[in-house]
Amino acid sequence: MECREGRTGRVFTIRFSDGDDPLEGIKRVATEKGIRVAWFFLLGGLRQAGVVTGPEKPAIPPTPMWKEFTGDAREIVGLGSILWNDREPLIHVHTAIGRGDETVVGCIRRDARTFLVIEALIMEIEGLDARRKFDEKSGMFLASFD
Repeated sequence: MECREGRTGRVFTIRFSDGDDPLEGIKRVATEKGIRVAWFFLLGGLRQAGVVTGPEKPAIPPTPMWKEFTGDAREIVGLGSILWNDREPLIHVHTAIGRGDETVVGCIRRDARTFLVIEALIMEIEGLDARRKFDEKSGMFLASFD
């Protein structure tokens, strides 16, 4: 375990409209506003998404289990982090995604499209030297403190 301390910096609100890609939108805002480290929250609806719902087996490196949502509308609530690698902001977001009596929890990774509206709140963290570094063992970009 590692622990570091920072403080809340700027706070941004974003409204994504029907058809918008919220992951690309958050990445664009982070790039344009120079947000290096942040947490964010999502609330709204998804029209489609590719979601990782866990590893196939508890092994490292993990093989992701994919679930694709298309052709309907689902409610979402989620939280995520923004950390940069050497070139760009990387978004890591986990959400609860539901429709009717079915709810799936997972990491949205691709092809996300808003249904009607998604509201996002980004809370920048200042004074924290963190980024994503490639981890050979897991094959993933993991949070790292410098």
